[in-house]
Amino acid sequence: ELNYTLGLMFDFNGGGTTEMWKEGDLDQTGEFYGLIGANLAFMNDEFAAGTFPPPNGESGDNEARVLNVYGGLKTGGGFAAQGELFWRNDEAESAGASGDADSFGWYAQGSYTLPPGEGTQWGLAARLGMITFDDSNPILMPMPGQPGLGSVFVQGFEGDALELNVAANAYYHKHKLKTQIAYTLLDVDADDSSATQDSTNHSLD
Repeated sequence: ELNYTLGLMFDFNGGGTTEMWKEGDLDQTGEFYGLIGANLAFMNDEFAAGTFPPPNGESGDNEARVLNVYGGLKTGGGFAAQGELFWRNDEAESAGASGDADSFGWYAQGSYTLPPGEGTQWGLAARLGMITFDDSNPILMPMPGQPGLGSVFVQGFEGDALELNVAANAYYHKHKLKTQIAYTLLDVDADDSSATQDSTNHSLD
């Protein structure tokens, strides 16, 4: 079946390069850049027998609707920020079961990069995001378990997952060559009706 996507974006500066919208204000041109946009997607997917988890691995289909709204800016003086909101609804059916689930999420991030010059260009960044799941039926979550989340995406999940990232970056040739050290906090807060246990995980990369 066909999938459809509708999108609209407004660039406050009337256009820009790919480099302009990469994360971080590395060029620091002194000009303010900003954009806002939205996408609406209608997806129709069929899955073959044996590729879905419970109830019995039957074939079936899933219809999904996804709406996301996003924005970003660069001050031209080293500061950059971006964020996004999304909502998704899934309706899945197989020979043995059916399910309906909603999920909502958002993220916001900001960064500051020192002025460019000879040698290494340093930067700091932080990102906070959350996803709220309403998915008590495992037919809607065929993905394998993710690191730190255990079997959340297999069992079906109702609750919130919050992620915090803090990073220090060293740019040697802009985004073409860089190193990064990052700390991640992942906190899963399951509703009482969910089979998933609450958990908090930390990682340093």
